[in-house]
Amino acid sequence: MRYRRTISMVVFIILYGLTLAGIERFFPSDYKTWSYVTTAVFVAVYLFYEFYLEPRWLQKEIYNKVSNHLAAVRSGDAPVKPAHPEYEVRFDAEAIHFVYPKPGESRSVRWRDLEAVMIRTTDQGPVVADCFWILGTPEQAVVFPMHSTGDPEFLHRLGELPGFDHEQVVLAMGCTDNAEFMCWRKAVD
Repeated sequence: MRYRRTISMVVFIILYGLTLAGIERFFPSDYKTWSYVTTAVFVAVYLFYEFYLEPRWLQKEIYNKVSNHLAAVRSGDAPVKPAHPEYEVRFDAEAIHFVYPKPGESRSVRWRDLEAVMIRTTDQGPVVADCFWILGTPEQAVVFPMHSTGDPEFLHRLGELPGFDHEQVVLAMGCTDNAEFMCWRKAVD
C-alpha cells in the first residue's frame, strides 16, 4: 500500500510516453499541438485519479475489510490471532486493565475517568508495533499496542461509547505514516 502512489505514477508516465509515440507516428505534422493537448489531458486524468478516485476507493476498500473482519469476529467465525499476544487488554464494568509483558507490570483506567480515546500510527510497521491505543484520563495517558490479546472485544466495547467515531479507526488502520486519530472525547457536562 505504501508504494501505490509511485506505481500509479509510473503507469501513467508509461501510458503517456506510449501515447506521445503514437501521436508522433500518426500525426507527424501536428505533433507539437497534439503533445500539448495530450499532456494536459494526462495531467488532468492523473490528478483526478490520484486525489479523488483513489482515496475514495482505498478508503471504501479498507472500511469494507475492517467491517467484514469485525462482523466475523463478533459472530465467532473468524479466528483472531493477535499480532502482539504478549500484551493483553481486559475490561469489566468498572475499568480497563492493560497487562504488559514485563512481569507484574499493568495499568488500569476506570471507565468513568476516561476522557479521550486516540489511535497513534507510526511508519515503523510491520516489523514492530505501529498502531497504539492512547487512553487519556485527567491523571495519565495509557499507551498500549493495538492487535493485542483481547483487542477485538475491547474495540467492540469502545464502540459502545456515545459518539465513538468508527471512521477514525478505519482511517487509522489504513495509515502507514506517523499520525494520530481522535476516536472519542468525553462530552463536556
